[in-house]
Amino acid sequence: ANGSWKLFLAPLAPSSDGRAFTVTSDRAVEQPNDRTVLSDVLVGEVWFCSGQSNMEFPMGGLPWDATRRIKDSEKEIAAAKYPLLRHFKSPRKASDVPLEDVNAKWEPTTPETVANKSAVAYVFGETLLKELKVPVGLIDCSWGGTRIEPWIPLDGYDGAAGLEEEAAAAKEYDFAKPEGRAKLNQVLKGVSDWADGFGRLTTNGFPYPAMPTLPRPPLGHAGLYN
Repeated sequence: ANGSWKLFLAPLAPSSDGRAFTVTSDRAVEQPNDRTVLSDVLVGEVWFCSGQSNMEFPMGGLPWDATRRIKDSEKEIAAAKYPLLRHFKSPRKASDVPLEDVNAKWEPTTPETVANKSAVAYVFGETLLKELKVPVGLIDCSWGGTRIEPWIPLDGYDGAAGLEEEAAAAKEYDFAKPEGRAKLNQVLKGVSDWADGFGRLTTNGFPYPAMPTLPRPPLGHAGLYN
């Protein structure tokens, strides 16, 4: 046993009252400190907000381009005072294997916290909050420019008609397995060696060297990657 556990709760009635949620073990009598307390817990809607740049685009606009902002962004940010609308922004962190935790936390909506949050998620959550009148939690796990394949676990391909070639390619380079890790590291070394040689050759006036062949899943409709 590695200490991992999971708890399923029966459906709870929506509640706007922040309460403490205490988890204890059967050793709590002998060890009173053997407990975890989560404070200010609400009960309501929770939505997973994922996608690419359209979902990731923040309320305050792009840090490197102040001209690209949502309509009335300053006014919307100033009015964003919703303690019952909470955001959990998953940081950008690539991993070759599923992670059990991320460095992030739930934050209530304030003008100070909302500027770097997803504009689409915020407007959606604000609408739900006003119409349903229950707390709303938004889990933002978006990353602009990413493809769909890295978001799908390997077993997600099983039995999916039309994705057999994608499944084979993903499993061939599965970093969680020694043989897949070795093949992927070989590809990465080839790219690294090519990049080093590219700099030396072009500096001395030689033609661009050909880039090494990379593993690619099949092209989608109209020759475009999804």
